Amino acid sequence: MPVEARDLPEDAPVADYFWFGKIVFINQQTKQMHVQWFEHASKTILQEICNPRELFLTMTLSYSDKDGSFTALSQDSGMPSSDPPDNCPVCRAALQDDAENFPQAVDDGFAFHGTEYHVADFVLVQSSDVVCRVGQIEEISWSNSARDEDGGKFEFRALGRISDLVNLPGCPEDVFKDERHLYLTEIHEMLR
Repeated sequence: MPVEARDLPEDAPVADYFWFGKIVFINQQTKQMHVQWFEHASKTILQEICNPRELFLTMTLSYSDKDGSFTALSQDSGMPSSDPPDNCPVCRAALQDDAENFPQAVDDGFAFHGTEYHVADFVLVQSSDVVCRVGQIEEISWSNSARDEDGGKFEFRALGRISDLVNLPGCPEDVFKDERHLYLTEIHEMLR
């Protein structure tokens, strides 16, 4: 990579040679900086229709050591306060994302990916089929044991689709085939 400006190609885009960052925190004792990076608009989905001077604040962070090298940011520091160095919005967002990837106990239910679920709620469950399975939560059992990696499970009662029954023998011919028409089945499953 060229160091001197005169060594840059004439058609070199600014985004390839200049990085901009927002210093979130400087630790004088360890000689480190916590930096949140900006991205040039030309490196986003806007590409050539962007303003060449436009920057976007990203969710990318790094620490800069005294020698100028960059390393990945460790996200194991808790964010209980708003004093530096625990005031970084990107680190808080990363911790929130991590928390949402695991079910969390809430009053009379659990939360997963930012949505709360309770007994009698209807849910869509991913399946190997193209169409998700639809069902109702009938029971939730939660474990706070460190040995139980999943934390909890719930009993799922599957719903069937009327459209799957329309072409079966014995089905009245005046039944309208509609994917939105569902019925409760006797299929029960424990899901984690």
